[in-house]
Amino acid sequence: MLVQNFSKLQELRLDDSNISAPGNRWCQALSSSLPNLRALSLSNCHVPGPLDESLAELQSLSVVDLGGTNLSSPVPQSFGKLSNLTLLNLPGCGLQGTFPKKIFQVPTLQIIDISSNEFLQGTLPEFKIYNSLQELSLSSTKFAGRLPTSLGNLWKLSRLDLSKCQFNGILPSSLSNLTQVVDVDLSSNNFTGPVPSFNLSMKLATIDLSDNGLTGEIPVSLFTLPSLVHTIDLSNNNLEGLIPTSIFKLQNLTSLRLSSNKFSGTIHLQKFLVSSNLDTLDLSNNHISGEIPKWVWEIESLKNLNLSHNHLVGMQEPFFFPQTFKTLDLHFNQLQGNIPVLPKLLVLDLGHNELIGEFPCLLKNISTLHVLILRSNKLNGSIECPNANGSWPMLQILDLAQNHFSGELPRRWMAKLRGMMADGDDARSEILSLDDVTLNPNERYLLTK
Repeated sequence: MLVQNFSKLQELRLDDSNISAPGNRWCQALSSSLPNLRALSLSNCHVPGPLDESLAELQSLSVVDLGGTNLSSPVPQSFGKLSNLTLLNLPGCGLQGTFPKKIFQVPTLQIIDISSNEFLQGTLPEFKIYNSLQELSLSSTKFAGRLPTSLGNLWKLSRLDLSKCQFNGILPSSLSNLTQVVDVDLSSNNFTGPVPSFNLSMKLATIDLSDNGLTGEIPVSLFTLPSLVHTIDLSNNNLEGLIPTSIFKLQNLTSLRLSSNKFSGTIHLQKFLVSSNLDTLDLSNNHISGEIPKWVWEIESLKNLNLSHNHLVGMQEPFFFPQTFKTLDLHFNQLQGNIPVLPKLLVLDLGHNELIGEFPCLLKNISTLHVLILRSNKLNGSIECPNANGSWPMLQILDLAQNHFSGELPRRWMAKLRGMMADGDDARSEILSLDDVTLNPNERYLLTK
């Protein structure tokens, strides 16, 4: 093997290469020939498994990066004896079996990523106060059980990703001790109980607790301190009460997703305007009532607004939509009044409301429109729009059902709906690529790019 004459070698990086030796052969060759090895990087190559216990004989080993390989094996218990280990990067390796707890407790370990190993299982250990862990990623594995209170001892932790696992129980209040944390993703688990406070972390940028069973109100203290928070996702839980105004004091907030909860009250949060960078607001599938205030239309950075499945009854005018507005989804409310016209809109869904009057011909001027849904309202009259010169060259979904329209379907502008036409070069009319342009994953419009 090529490493036999390099006994003083400290770093071996063969990323994107093809190693044909069986797993135990290359592991044994490295451990016997490279006693001083400190860094081993074989990411995205064809190194075979299984991992061999002999690798743990490399006591100087600090960096192990085998990400994207196809090891298809358990992680040896002996890896917990690598006393100088600082980085263990094993995402998407086909790891199996139970992950050794002792590895988490290596005092020098700073970064561990074993994500995207769908057959790898395990539980978290008790973490000691003196540790070096900065990044912990177990996403898309079968790790389960409750989070230990000692998780709060990871005072250097900047990234915590436990998403798409099988963790359960109440989130420990000790999470507020993570004073250096920047990114927290605990989504798609079985957590219950209240939302913990992260108000001691001045560096928090993203927090995703979606797709759990969290209950109660959002704690007022959660976002009271100045921070760099730009993304909050608490969707698909059982949270209730009013949306605290403290959230809208976050000047760096770009995405707020609180859909599929039990939030109530009205949208009278004038301090929303402080969030001048807000890009996406999703409050759909809650119990929000009243009118949509006109200041919502005045958020210049807003691109996507989803207030569907609520109890909203009207939209305050005048409408001053920014040029960047792309998606407006207000379906399943009790909205009345005029239909807003947005110059660069991609999706307009006002279905299942109480809108009355004639077809809004000004919509014909939105040449960028991909989806138009006005179904189940009380609109009437003709949809011919003889004085409208615009067209919908990009339109792919048009739903005007369950209204009171009359007259003929206008052929002159239906013929211009190029977005609905089959590709002349493909007799089967297959959609080769799709683009998701909605906010709610349960109500998804898929469009060809």
